[in-house]
Amino acid sequence: MIGSYASMPAQDITIDGSASVVPAGAYYLYDAIDDLSLLAQIEVAMAAAGVPAPSAVLLANRKVRISGGAVFSINWTDVFLRDALGFTANLAGLGSYTASLLSPLLWSSGTPGKSMMTRKGLTGHPEYLTYQTVSVYSNRTESVSHGVKYSNQFRWGYVDADRIETAAGLSGEFRTWFAEVAVPSARFKIYQDVQEDPADPTPAEPLTTVLGPYHVAADRKGLGWTYDRSRGFEWTDESCDVDLNVYVPQEYDY
Repeated sequence: MIGSYASMPAQDITIDGSASVVPAGAYYLYDAIDDLSLLAQIEVAMAAAGVPAPSAVLLANRKVRISGGAVFSINWTDVFLRDALGFTANLAGLGSYTASLLSPLLWSSGTPGKSMMTRKGLTGHPEYLTYQTVSVYSNRTESVSHGVKYSNQFRWGYVDADRIETAAGLSGEFRTWFAEVAVPSARFKIYQDVQEDPADPTPAEPLTTVLGPYHVAADRKGLGWTYDRSRGFEWTDESCDVDLNVYVPQEYDY
């Protein structure tokens, strides 16, 4: 799952001594629409600073890599952007840099997930916002509709407990992702069939089978999640199941 910041303030960075700005706006960590992708915005800023062959990609090991065709440097004037990408310091002396941390906008279960309300590949199940009135004399029925809402539920089973939460509260944990994305009602997308390998430094592929955008749906108690140990592992902290109720909003303007 790749989340977003709904209203990121403008971010000042210096690339090879050239001052650049990532404009304020709504951004996913990655998106096929460049105007909604933080990684694409980094590439734009690098190109404007004269870095040849700029590249900012998400790797199969879940980390971000920023690279160019020559040695370059990046100074993060605003650390918000640095932290969103998983970096912890300024970058200098190399032509390629891989983040030391995962992005707080990214969460991956490491296990197959499934949609509980639709067939695979469908974004959501329609819920018609309609009420009916029935005449007590003729049984004539009238309907008044206020549109349709699309909802879904996703389930991931036997997820490594360290991907749910740890005492360190690191990026890449579900607990961190939920606080960064779900709680402020930011949009996110679910990418399916992506090949993941913690030892693989090549770009994540494919990032083409995508569902969303989604919001996490609140229940009667508000927004929250449950630490739910998997069946057969109730007395251990080995693995958990994750259920996520969502609905489909409109995409950000761009």
